[in-house]
Amino acid sequence: MPPGVDKLELAGGLRGEPVEITPGELTGIEVPARAEFLLEGKLDPRDERKDGPLGEICGYYLQVPSTPTFKVERIWHRTSPIYHALLPRSREADLMLTLVAEAIFSPRIRELFPFVKDFAFTPHTFGSSLVVKVKETSGEDVRALIVHLLSLGMIKKVVVVDEEVDIQNGWEVDWAVVTRCQPMEDVIIVDGLKGQAIDPSSSRPPRTSKIGIDATGFERVKGWERVSFPKEAEEKAASYMSKLLRQ
Repeated sequence: MPPGVDKLELAGGLRGEPVEITPGELTGIEVPARAEFLLEGKLDPRDERKDGPLGEICGYYLQVPSTPTFKVERIWHRTSPIYHALLPRSREADLMLTLVAEAIFSPRIRELFPFVKDFAFTPHTFGSSLVVKVKETSGEDVRALIVHLLSLGMIKKVVVVDEEVDIQNGWEVDWAVVTRCQPMEDVIIVDGLKGQAIDPSSSRPPRTSKIGIDATGFERVKGWERVSFPKEAEEKAASYMSKLLRQ
């Protein structure tokens, strides 16, 4: 959120109703009334200490040079409170960052690029790896889409495929890359872009190279037809295999 936006107001907008708030007894700061825990105290900007190592969603321990110290003076909690921990590399934590990455570009993506049909983030890449499905268009259009997406801070890799490819299936995406892409002409690498701080390969402040792959094959495999099987035959085979497994 941009500076000055009230998080509780935004939370109420997402819920469709106001968030109940109450003043903290020690500080008087408005806090969610139904919070499981409330820690009250003071943040001392003059007392900076080394932080970490902290297990991050990216799967690495990160060491933060120094951060201001928060001195807890009072802890409140509900009766039998639930402590909700996000584990490093957990699917839940990964999904949260993926939703943030999606919120950055999805509202206007089809307005800017009407040929975009769908998109999916690769699991366990914390919003950094994106696959986009597009209907047939020019190579210049695909390149413009890739450059636009790579300019966004969270996204490091983009693969663009055509409508035949199941973007939720990693095998199909890789199949499109190895059969519909010529790296010398269809791979874009851009250096010096803003990256994610939790990417240990990036420089500090986070700057990184990014990669985009045009695996649509609109011109590369023109005239080539993908092997397919009649749907009825696939259903018959699945039914037969299911019966065998039950025996």
